Amino acid sequence: NHSSKHDMSLPKLPITSIDEQVHRTKGFDESGCYGCSCSDACCTYGCDVDHTARHTMIEYRPLLEKVLGRTLESCFEGQPILDQDYPGGGYERSKVEDEMCVFHEPSGKGCILYRLSSQQVIPAETIPAICRLYPITWSNGCLTVSPHQEPTCNVYCKSNTTTRSLYESQETIIHDLVQIEG
Repeated sequence: NHSSKHDMSLPKLPITSIDEQVHRTKGFDESGCYGCSCSDACCTYGCDVDHTARHTMIEYRPLLEKVLGRTLESCFEGQPILDQDYPGGGYERSKVEDEMCVFHEPSGKGCILYRLSSQQVIPAETIPAICRLYPITWSNGCLTVSPHQEPTCNVYCKSNTTTRSLYESQETIIHDLVQIEG
């Protein structure tokens, strides 16, 4: 497992509060993102690739470029943005092409980065924090539910009968990425 190499030394998101909506919103069921008919609507926005994820991508450049069929540099638009609210102190915006994030699986549902991470080929830290937490997001030190709520997302599907909250279903990821302060 590659992620243990990275987990210990990575800076975490400094969070001072958690919006009640994170505890009140129904969480993912066992099927997660792959268990709904959302057509990967959250991937249509592209993503803010935090500097921690970007640096991890660079470590796995040859593999990622082979799988993506393009250079890493061609996956981003604009210049890096410095922002201490993001892991690594900033982010770069991924490109959106054919109405999907460049990291989206071209042949179907999901994300290339998630697939490679689940196969333990790359560490989870290669996946941008904003994607790992979705539909949870953060702003000004507060974890909250993303305002870009897709009605077909697993957490909103009628077929999802879990009793867990969004916080509970995302707790491991929250623990990996967040430092509760204050």
